Amino acid sequence: MIRSILTTVIFAGSLCHAGYSIESTTDDIASLKLLVANESYDEALYLFEMLKSGEPGNPELWYLGGIAHNRMMRQDSALVYFNRARLLDSTDQRIAGALASVYVSLRQSANARDIYLDMIRRDSTVLMPHIQLASLHMRDNEPRAALDIYLFLHSREPGNHGFIKSIGDCYRRTGDHPAAVKYYRKAHDMNNNDLSVNLALTNLYARMKDYERGLDIAEKGIEIDARHAELLFWSGFFNYALGRHSQAVRRLKDAENNGNESVLVHQYLGICYYFLGNYENAREYLEMAVSINVNDHRLFTYLGKIYRYLNDYEISEIYFNNALEVLKPDAGAIIDTYLNLVDTYRMSADYNKMAEAYKSALEYDRNNPYLHYGLAYTYDNHLSLKENAAESYRFFIQHASKIADPGAEMMTLMDYARARLRSMTEDRFFE
Repeated sequence: MIRSILTTVIFAGSLCHAGYSIESTTDDIASLKLLVANESYDEALYLFEMLKSGEPGNPELWYLGGIAHNRMMRQDSALVYFNRARLLDSTDQRIAGALASVYVSLRQSANARDIYLDMIRRDSTVLMPHIQLASLHMRDNEPRAALDIYLFLHSREPGNHGFIKSIGDCYRRTGDHPAAVKYYRKAHDMNNNDLSVNLALTNLYARMKDYERGLDIAEKGIEIDARHAELLFWSGFFNYALGRHSQAVRRLKDAENNGNESVLVHQYLGICYYFLGNYENAREYLEMAVSINVNDHRLFTYLGKIYRYLNDYEISEIYFNNALEVLKPDAGAIIDTYLNLVDTYRMSADYNKMAEAYKSALEYDRNNPYLHYGLAYTYDNHLSLKENAAESYRFFIQHASKIADPGAEMMTLMDYARARLRSMTEDRFFE
């Protein structure tokens, strides 16, 4: 069918060159929509080029062209097409929404915000612009502004579970933990199958050191999904915090067996085995943990004690000395200093040194996803070292995926990293 469409278009183009004029018709628009729907974007843009000469003032043509460019990750081109469509028809809310979405993806928040506000002024009863604007505020770390919108949305749809959960997100981001717990509990009571609410609550209860309630909400989630690796971890953590080391080991082993092999699982397993007097298992897990988390003096201290209990005094001495070395310089201050160097090198356009600064910072915190992302972005966009960039993007996604509650900003960075990896894979394929 697509081949027949293109054949018709090419024939129409030849008529145009012969002196005939063509104008896009309803059938032409339908054909263009079909190509976009079938993800035949190159063919869709070819058809667009043929049709625009006949009807350059048709906003639907420019809108569909923008959709094709946007789905091909050509946001700059999509921006041109959507802007043209909006100039031709400023009342079409689809066009306005699509244009705002591209501004969001290009991190031009002010432009996107203006469009959403204009859409709301035109028709405040449509909730989607409110939702998109609130999401944009959250991405830009403006939870108080987002909260006002979500409270309005909640007043319009009191039974909407998503709005209630988002209010909890806003309160959590503003630091009002009791209010966040209140709305998360409402969301949980409304839909106890949404385990993201259980995860949010476990994080809050951990911060508030309310370990009993944290354990209760983690266990309620495990009743829904007995193989949920993150909730199994949190149950293990709360049992550890409550001094229930045997129960903690059971839950942490369940988390490990279900795919959570994070440094925290190994760390708490090692500590619990230590308190249970199982020094061989404690040593195994703590050495795995300390090989990644090289800045935690507590792990070196536990290992020093373990080797002393095992009568290996030479190794015990090494670990205690390592603990002292970690305590001497403040690792956080060192990383902050390297990030200050990153900013200096960025401003002086010395991108090789910028990459080296990120690499040096990673020596002090290999699990920091932001450092991996900064290094990947530098390789990708400043040094054109695509293989290095791809490796760093993968490390970033790996570490970011282990964060129980990544937040909107981290999710946006993960989306960008995945898109870049897809693009690199396609580029290698065509090369």
